[in-house]
Amino acid sequence: MGLLAPSDWRARWIEAPVKAVPPVPGHNGFHSAWARSADATKWVAVDLGEPRAIDAVALYPARPWDWPDTPGFLFPRRFRIDVAEKPDFVSFRTVADRTGQDVLNRATSR
Repeated sequence: MGLLAPSDWRARWIEAPVKAVPPVPGHNGFHSAWARSADATKWVAVDLGEPRAIDAVALYPARPWDWPDTPGFLFPRRFRIDVAEKPDFVSFRTVADRTGQDVLNRATSR
């Protein structure tokens, strides 16, 4: 026979102890390494884990958590986007080439 009233229940739940979760460190998204010159060639590789169809790519300026808020921070003036099915990029395809002229940075042109 089961307990008839909540006041009849005197047991305590047995459960694993709660572990403190360390704070997640700040993350500034995907960006190239720092360079001394804006004209230096930089690159960013993003591994999607497996080949996937890509319909569109959107670039957004960084909003660093550890830097003063600067509209358009680190947005590339000129860039090229290449995609490949293997991480060695021996065989790749260029899907966007904006190396011929500066690209409008919407964050700084409001």
